[in-house]
Amino acid sequence: SIEDRPSSNGSARAKCDPLWLAMSRHRRRRFRECIDACDGVIRKQGLDLAALHLKTRALVAEAYVDDSALMDDEGVAELLLDEDATAAMPRPGTSLNTPQHHRGGGGAD
Repeated sequence: SIEDRPSSNGSARAKCDPLWLAMSRHRRRRFRECIDACDGVIRKQGLDLAALHLKTRALVAEAYVDDSALMDDEGVAELLLDEDATAAMPRPGTSLNTPQHHRGGGGAD
């Protein structure tokens, strides 16, 4: 990358915009370096909303835990939808104990 290569007329890193360097580090998932670079921009320029936003994104990405990797054997669907579970109450009209009543308007059957 540009920031890692030395240049013939001084350091290319010194000439680059520090916020651009922080964004580059974020894209390469070097979150701690991105946060440090954003802190430097905020110290130097005061309330820089772009630097604050990038720092926030880096902090969130650094602390992110992928929950799907934690579920080894069973997924969320298997835990929530148990095939062995039965309903507490029968559905209306499905009982074999009582006869079905015909609800009609008084006409002949």
